[in-house]
Amino acid sequence: MKKIDFSYMRDWLITLAITTLAWDFFGSGFIITAARFLFKEQADQFLFFGILGMLVFCVVLAIKSYSLSLEKNNKRIPVSLAMPIFNLIIAFVIYVLIYIISKCNYIAGPVSHAFVTVFWGNGIDMTFIHNITVAQHLSVFVPQALLYIGVSFGAYFLAKYKQDNHNEVLKKLRAEDNQNKEVDPIEAALKNGLGNRK
Repeated sequence: MKKIDFSYMRDWLITLAITTLAWDFFGSGFIITAARFLFKEQADQFLFFGILGMLVFCVVLAIKSYSLSLEKNNKRIPVSLAMPIFNLIIAFVIYVLIYIISKCNYIAGPVSHAFVTVFWGNGIDMTFIHNITVAQHLSVFVPQALLYIGVSFGAYFLAKYKQDNHNEVLKKLRAEDNQNKEVDPIEAALKNGLGNRK
């Protein structure tokens, strides 16, 4: 039985966790402070924080997925697209479960927190207010998580496509490997005249 590779999921989740913690502590301090100078309404401040955060997460996860794809697809044997799809589906489920287990805490989803404040809190900071249901939190969190997954897969696919179609050295190595696999020993013997022996 072929061993399933979960290294992409592991590295993706680690990158997501580091980005989340960085945005929790550095983003909230600097970005929200800057937003207060730019916008008068608290809803606008949180909207700015959420949109900027979403862009940062997408860029970081896309860069990570792109580099992981280059690393994994730089081999004679190409990696099937089933691997990143399967890994990202599991990563999505884990990410949503962590958010639910944390009771939709700001630390687990700072960007979602900002959008929940805008759409469900009417601009009131929801950090210490818990009258919003899990379903309301997930209505913001799930589309955002799906966006991260989609952007990551797009970056992975782009890097794989470039490796498969524009890396001449790799194309040559794979062609040679395919030729070696296609050679049937009996057929080769027949072509060499061994099949004509009595």
